[in-house]
Amino acid sequence: MRALLSMHRIVARIVLMAIFALLILSFALWGTGDLLRGRISSGAVASVGGAEIPQGEFLRAWQNREVPQGRTRGQREADEALRILVDSELLKQEGESLRLRLGAEDISREVADYAAFQGPGGDFDPLRFENFLRGTGFSEAEFAERFGRDIQTQRLQSALLSGVQGTEPLARLLTEYDEAQRVARYIRVVTEDQPETELPPESELEAYYETIKNDYRSHEQRRASWVWLDPEVFRAEVEVDESALREAYDESVETRFTEPERRTFWQEVVASEDEARSLLDEYAARADELTATADVNADVNADSDGDGDNNGVADGDSDGAVAGDNEGIEVVVNGDNNSVGNGDSNSVAEAEETEEEPVWNEIFAAAELGPITREEIDPAMADAIFAADAGLLTDIVKSPFGWHVVAVGDIEAEVVTSYDDARAELEEEYIDSAIADRVIEEANRFDEVLNSGLTLAESADELGLDLGSGSFNSFGYDPDGAQGEGLIADKSFRDAVFGLDETAVGESGLLAEAETGGYYAFRLDEIIPRQDRPFEELVDAIGDRWQGERKTEAAEALAESLAVRVRAGETLDALAEELELEVETTEPLARRARWPFNYMAVEMFGVTDEDVVRTAALESDFAVLVLDGVEGADFALRETREALFEREGELRIDRLNELFGQYMEALRDNYGVSVNNDLVTRIVETRHLR
Repeated sequence: MRALLSMHRIVARIVLMAIFALLILSFALWGTGDLLRGRISSGAVASVGGAEIPQGEFLRAWQNREVPQGRTRGQREADEALRILVDSELLKQEGESLRLRLGAEDISREVADYAAFQGPGGDFDPLRFENFLRGTGFSEAEFAERFGRDIQTQRLQSALLSGVQGTEPLARLLTEYDEAQRVARYIRVVTEDQPETELPPESELEAYYETIKNDYRSHEQRRASWVWLDPEVFRAEVEVDESALREAYDESVETRFTEPERRTFWQEVVASEDEARSLLDEYAARADELTATADVNADVNADSDGDGDNNGVADGDSDGAVAGDNEGIEVVVNGDNNSVGNGDSNSVAEAEETEEEPVWNEIFAAAELGPITREEIDPAMADAIFAADAGLLTDIVKSPFGWHVVAVGDIEAEVVTSYDDARAELEEEYIDSAIADRVIEEANRFDEVLNSGLTLAESADELGLDLGSGSFNSFGYDPDGAQGEGLIADKSFRDAVFGLDETAVGESGLLAEAETGGYYAFRLDEIIPRQDRPFEELVDAIGDRWQGERKTEAAEALAESLAVRVRAGETLDALAEELELEVETTEPLARRARWPFNYMAVEMFGVTDEDVVRTAALESDFAVLVLDGVEGADFALRETREALFEREGELRIDRLNELFGQYMEALRDNYGVSVNNDLVTRIVETRHLR
């Protein structure tokens, strides 16, 4: 049950993270309905409850909408941007009506904690924040107002939607549908084993190439120039300060380089002090008995000659106790030894552990717990457990959960990593931090020069930086098919280059951060479109493809003919023997089985009582299959329970979307929304604004 609850909490966190990510983006998911009501001024694109959305704000939001590579920003992005602005303004006004406000200090703290504005060390990076403002066109005041509004909106959404739950019965039905499984027996018809067909005349092959030539066109290439502040370039400049490493070690030795002492223990928890003391006496006495029995057995085994001279049992003068130094089971309270018992000579005995298992495993009802550190348990428990020696009972302990009877088990001593052993890690961190500071310093200088009006090449020359250049496709390969290195290997850089249209040729971009580290700025020099490749260059490849298609057709036809024979009464085993093939059995497959069994799963779930035989693609081959078994969803399996819980989360998201959409419609009706569609259309159709 604990494992299941833990799994549910993990999945719940994943689902909730997805929900909140969706809510943050939810403004783009619902239309504005019938927005054309009332009048607005000619300079605004929309009016929301008396407040206007100026065209500059709309233009900025529209231009910041991402578009797929190769597509021009247009009406779809304009609609999305406008919906976001309208919904944001509605939520702002509703938040103000409900008096949900965020102070300037709170906004500053939230901005500093925002991951997108933090440097490698996790601290606020002014350069990243400045680049963001420059890229979006916001002033600091505008951004603070917008950011505060977003936080206010999230709080409003959280209050509105926190009680929404999924639908368990529906989730169960859908999970049963998804998790049902089927098994089939099948024979594989291998495509490559089919006989080759004679190639057609070259004229026919060339005509065939015309129908598939798009598959052989070269990729679009782009030529760019760039300056890259590569962190590795600055590595050689760093001189390690030994005193700084020592200081960093001293400051963090307790938190980073010390593994605290850990202990295992047994415990029973009862409701009253009297019950706890009674249980303590009982456990001490039982431990005495078990220890004495173990000692007697050990002494008997040691007296191998039977003469009683080797530490044997005493001759009746010890009231049944084991001879020797028998001090009883020691009870430790805050490190002091205290006797517990009924006042006779049996002070509480020290617990001896057998080689097999501790005596406390036989005494305590609960299993051994831990290992734990002092900080992981209640302070009162920690004081008792970490003051006792291994194998000893402590005095009873009171905590918020009741009265505890506790015995200490194994002790894992504190381990401190020495400075010498930690030095390599500290040195690498020191170098990384120094490089990050150096890169940011150079980035600030370069950014300042680049924005002074100099070109990219002039800025690089001014600061003595290298100007790189090259041609590459969106996958990073050059025209000769070689994989690019350095900045070309960075996907974020290539995405930025290929995210521009032809109007950006010759223009330099802003300073940006590379995924592989450092900062770059580039200029798009040329766009080289895709090119058709001549037939003569590809004649062998085209012939191989034509042959492959004929083999595929033959394999599929053979599989269909074999299926007809099975339907007529022949068995898979007989066909397999005839064709020297092997009958195989699938693992249990769900409807959404993964490749290569996905097509087989589709056919298996399409089987009817009248026809249990199917053909399906299997990798590059074909299979003739016969349904062999049906299995329902097994909710005793962890995977099925996880699927059920995830399905409940998905249904909850659907309900959240529906509720939030209704809420936004109500706000539109309450505050009133008008849109200047003519102005929006003119902005979209004015090409130079794109």
